[in-house]
Amino acid sequence: MIGQTVWMELRTGWKGILVISILVFIVANGMAQIYPAFKDTLTEDLEGADMVDLIIPEDENGNLTIFWDPLENVDMYFVLESNSSSILTNSSKLIYMGTSTEITTPYNVSETKYYAVMAMVNGSALPTLVGMDSTGEGFNPLQELMDNPGYEGFTGGRNIDFTEFKGFISLELFSWLWILVGMFMAYYSVSSVTSDFEKKRMDLIFSTPISREQYMIEKFLALTVVSLIIVLIGAVGLISGVEAIGESNQLDPATSFLSVFSMLTFLMIIAAFGIFLAVTFRGGKAGMGINIAFVFGSFILLTISGFTEALKGLKYVSIMHYWDYNSMLLDGVFNTGYFIGLLIASLIILVVAVYIFKKRDIPA
Repeated sequence: MIGQTVWMELRTGWKGILVISILVFIVANGMAQIYPAFKDTLTEDLEGADMVDLIIPEDENGNLTIFWDPLENVDMYFVLESNSSSILTNSSKLIYMGTSTEITTPYNVSETKYYAVMAMVNGSALPTLVGMDSTGEGFNPLQELMDNPGYEGFTGGRNIDFTEFKGFISLELFSWLWILVGMFMAYYSVSSVTSDFEKKRMDLIFSTPISREQYMIEKFLALTVVSLIIVLIGAVGLISGVEAIGESNQLDPATSFLSVFSMLTFLMIIAAFGIFLAVTFRGGKAGMGINIAFVFGSFILLTISGFTEALKGLKYVSIMHYWDYNSMLLDGVFNTGYFIGLLIASLIILVVAVYIFKKRDIPA
């Protein structure tokens, strides 16, 4: 009977499907709702920021005015300038030394500068920090991390600002999703076939009017249905999470849905490869191990490819490069070519798996 294998697979595996669906919903919904708390931690006051003030000129080529609250018994003030928020530990330039509590200095609108005011009190050998301020919009403790060239190795080669909502969803949510759903599908796709070998069910299955081709195709269809369920649950979780924190103006429901939906063919190619490994090795442990290594290896290749220009070509070997959720999430463009490409690749792998399965004897 057509569809019997699909139904049997869904009926026997519903508990695992339910568990992974709940986890995906919690992660997709929860990551979106974590963002407001995460955002509140991003902009921190520089030490003593209430003691120092900057007046930024309207003219881009004007002078910046720095003034600060005076301290008692001060012998001399020092003002330090730096491009880094770690002004007290990194290299900085002394731009003023004297007793005044207000100075002017050239202003460059294209650069963010940090200023620290120090004071020598009562002839002390060590200066006292009066306060710090910046020409930027506040001190972002993650900015220096994002400015590091190695950061793009973890973003697929993109310069993603994860202090912004879409960037946060890209790096935080999808980094969890590939682990959750990728590992689940790597395991489940292999076990869906090898369990029939290991539990001696193959003879019983083929005693019914079902061909080997139909058996394999229906196994793949069952895994595709499972993948679709996971994708839809993830999309609902993300959309509801975004709505709950009122960020739908930043990430509308259609963009949320298509960003998660792009995961479907990524799961399908893992499923097809899992079926291929299952009929090749017949034992669950070897196939599962290789499939999990296949998924992790794809992530590692994509990460390494972003470190240097010389390694850039490695990303084309990784299937994760073609799960292009960022194209939809950040650019508003669904990468149909990559989506269809993974679909075609999964069907090719399935055809090879069917061919191998037809040629092999089924152990009694």
